[in-house]
Amino acid sequence: MPHWRGDLEEIKRILLLAGYDTGVSLGSDGLELADIKRLPEAALNVVLIPELGHEIASYLEMELGQKYLLLTWPYGFNNTLQWLQHIGEAIDWPPQLEELKNEISLAEKDIFDECFLLKHNFLDYSLQRIIMTTPYSIADSLRQAIENSGYDIISAQEYYIKTDESEIIDEKRNYHIWNENISIDKLKADNYQLLLGTERERIGLGDLDRTIYLNFSMPSSKIKSKNIFFAGIRGWQNFMYMFKEQLNTLEYIKYQNQ
Repeated sequence: MPHWRGDLEEIKRILLLAGYDTGVSLGSDGLELADIKRLPEAALNVVLIPELGHEIASYLEMELGQKYLLLTWPYGFNNTLQWLQHIGEAIDWPPQLEELKNEISLAEKDIFDECFLLKHNFLDYSLQRIIMTTPYSIADSLRQAIENSGYDIISAQEYYIKTDESEIIDEKRNYHIWNENISIDKLKADNYQLLLGTERERIGLGDLDRTIYLNFSMPSSKIKSKNIFFAGIRGWQNFMYMFKEQLNTLEYIKYQNQ
């Protein structure tokens, strides 16, 4: 994912505030042999992308006797707290959540105010669908964050995922399967779609004037920033801020074209 560096920094931050030290982060920049030698010190291994890390975690459990959790990225405020609680249960050490809950409380108030303004200003707005082209575990974590957020402004009527036959999809989640070879219904009047994918997919989908887009799949620029990320508490604030700014822009363009 293009913003994994910022995601990882935020995850380390919330873990530290919850009372947990982070050891080795496999796949992170600057990893050296001395870091690898510290692997046996871990009380628990957390797998953020099961499609990539499950096999390694299973090997470490077999070789070192280390427990592991398949938790994927913590998106959204409620999901982040639940994510930390799962870790606490696994090591029998409850997380310290007071400071994090205070931070969430302040952020939620601001987001609620902004969502209220959007609903008031754009009465005809409706989010028809969300299309996610990330690995399934990340897509489903994002959907849970959206559905648990309580923000009507990001609640969608339909969810589409781009997947291949090797991924196991929970049929109870009622996902629509999408790829470049499958046509998708035209958007209804005044409806929008949210694409969590790539710039190329954005162009291929069409309806650019009614597509809110966040890059969740491939780097689209050589310019990198740790300030653009979506995991954890600050990441969810970024998600909502970028969503709001794009919706505002698209609505202003529509108004000017009338």
